[in-house]
Amino acid sequence: MPLLKSNIKILVKKIVYFNFITKFFGRICFQPLYKTLRLIKNPRRFRASLWVDWHKEVVDIWMLKKNEKIYTEAINTSKDILTKRKEFINKNLLPKNTGGGGNEALLFFLIKLINAKKVLETGVEAGASSQSMLKALSINRGGMLYSSDLAFILKEEQVGRLVSDEFHNNWFLTHKGDRENIPIIFEKETNFDLIYYDSDKSYDSKKWFHEEIKKNPLPKILVYDDIDRDHFFSECLKSFNYKYRVFGNTGVLFFDVNYF
Repeated sequence: MPLLKSNIKILVKKIVYFNFITKFFGRICFQPLYKTLRLIKNPRRFRASLWVDWHKEVVDIWMLKKNEKIYTEAINTSKDILTKRKEFINKNLLPKNTGGGGNEALLFFLIKLINAKKVLETGVEAGASSQSMLKALSINRGGMLYSSDLAFILKEEQVGRLVSDEFHNNWFLTHKGDRENIPIIFEKETNFDLIYYDSDKSYDSKKWFHEEIKKNPLPKILVYDDIDRDHFFSECLKSFNYKYRVFGNTGVLFFDVNYF
């Protein structure tokens, strides 16, 4: 069933992603009205969204071309996490406004693809992405996930609740916000295979984070979520000529071109 739904999703995306016009109007049609109004009222965000829609591609097609077996595992993992999140909400273990992530399949896929052992993540919330990455690391026969969070919507004790107990020994989580958390994490580890940024959406915070990352060995892959908020991601590409792909509102930088 997950693969059937995935095939239907790919077919719909092929139609929507036919060209820039259909991609942009597809965004307007499929997203909630409040997001469209917010987009129209914010010229900076509007320009960034236009850039994203011009460059984005269907992530499922790319993953299938890379490795069909890992893709199937990634889709099943994403489905399991979504089911678990719904169960936790129904049991009042998480509030209804808990973010559902959205990049679980991609993150699982990338970690398996590059056989990652050390991963850095910013922005945890309920832990959907954390669970996905930790499961991929466990299949890779070990590894560590270092997570930076600052409880915003959730209470601190609810942060990462979707992460299974079996993975806690391979997970370092700190709660003080990126400006304090990142130096703490870098005292423990600086050489990461994959880095995922999904915390403070402001331009200045992303720029600060990127400058910090550049002080250490670059990862094989660096993933930025919500790149349609401002011009940070496209500016990075102009400044450093990185290899990249855009999947939805997620930008992926490839420092190891073997995985591009």
